[in-house]
Amino acid sequence: MLGEIILYHSDTRIRKVLVDFLTDEGYKLSIVDRADDIISRVNSDDNYVVLSELQGGGSDGSIKLMESAHGINSNIPFVFVATGDDVKEAVRAMKAGAFYCLTEPIDLGELKVVLERVFEDIKLRQENIVLKDKAYGRFHNMIGKSEAMQRVYEIIKQVAPTDVSVLITGESGVGKELVAEAIHAFSRRRDAPLVKLHCAALAEGVLESELFGHEKGAFTDALKRHIGRFEKADGGTLFLDEVSEIPPSVQVKILRVLEDGRFERVGGSETLKTDIRLITATNKNLVREVEEGRFREDLYWRIKVIEIYIPPLRERRDDIPLLIDHYLEVYSNKNHRPISKVDKKAMDLLVSYDWPGNVRELKNVVESIVVLSRDDVVTVDDLPEDVRYGVSKGGPLMIPVGTSIEEVEKSLIRDTLLKVANDKKKAAKMLGISLGQLERRIRRYGL
Repeated sequence: MLGEIILYHSDTRIRKVLVDFLTDEGYKLSIVDRADDIISRVNSDDNYVVLSELQGGGSDGSIKLMESAHGINSNIPFVFVATGDDVKEAVRAMKAGAFYCLTEPIDLGELKVVLERVFEDIKLRQENIVLKDKAYGRFHNMIGKSEAMQRVYEIIKQVAPTDVSVLITGESGVGKELVAEAIHAFSRRRDAPLVKLHCAALAEGVLESELFGHEKGAFTDALKRHIGRFEKADGGTLFLDEVSEIPPSVQVKILRVLEDGRFERVGGSETLKTDIRLITATNKNLVREVEEGRFREDLYWRIKVIEIYIPPLRERRDDIPLLIDHYLEVYSNKNHRPISKVDKKAMDLLVSYDWPGNVRELKNVVESIVVLSRDDVVTVDDLPEDVRYGVSKGGPLMIPVGTSIEEVEKSLIRDTLLKVANDKKKAAKMLGISLGQLERRIRRYGL
């Protein structure tokens, strides 16, 4: 099968000619009866082409339809078929982003060449995406080439096809929700919904209603029936973020659902059944929460069949330049600011910073840099003060037990040099040694 073509033409004779030709050529066809139906077929996939009659005029014309489709997926190639006397509309379509415009009577040889070209373009774009993903260490929507993140990717690939409950742990801002999305995307439930609920800051009654739903009249403001997340996620995946914040009275009800799939809406007597895969996340130590009586031990073992720990950025500094380059491109495009790169001194400071807010903080910092940068190359002067003048506002240097004194000294000197953008005089002063002593140590450690 060569690829998919979404086909529309109002003339049944022309449509039959196109269907016969494209089928013989080996294309998969998705035929729509109305031009507007094209939009309902548009999705994020990139291996299809729209071949449509060019209909002119107003808000209902083909060009407006193409623009609407590109709002969903900007990569969709449109090939239009225009009547011989509709040259102006064909020119407008090309200027608006159409891949090609054929004219009637259709030259099937020309159509064959055009489709070969467009699918070759699609193939090249997909190959470029693969190469770019490899360069960035991208996995689904995550970025990281470090050993720590490669381990995370491997666990995701292993657990995704199963139905086991997964507990995702890690500090705030590391990307726990992205891990949940990846697990769902690679699971057998991928075509069913991924339903999310952030459990922090929800009152007990509100949380219970959001999880299990409620019947009309269940409480004062219950003016109509509300479908809860367990019901909405039936057949799919339910992701509960900040699961440690769920009060004990609700925890016991969740435990029952995990045991037999049954629950009742608040204020209801009908027992409902749901089939969900549960993924939870927390930035707290759940073992401690269990020990201190804030989290049920039986529920803990239910949700933690598999635990995936997402390391903070300070434990995978090799990923920081990849993330910065990625978001530099994202926010440069978003804000129409042609920022090309970060210079070495600025990048060294960004890498040495501890990022207490992790990827969430990094994204905010990069967008701020893009907006406020004076030139197309980011320099030290463009960085926020927190990044310029200290590693996480003077955060501690983490030293594993058993590290040699030489390794400690080497790490301390390296991090200090990074923090002061390689200013040796300033580094020596911060370390409490002379410039000569610092330079001898730099040579000894090959820094």
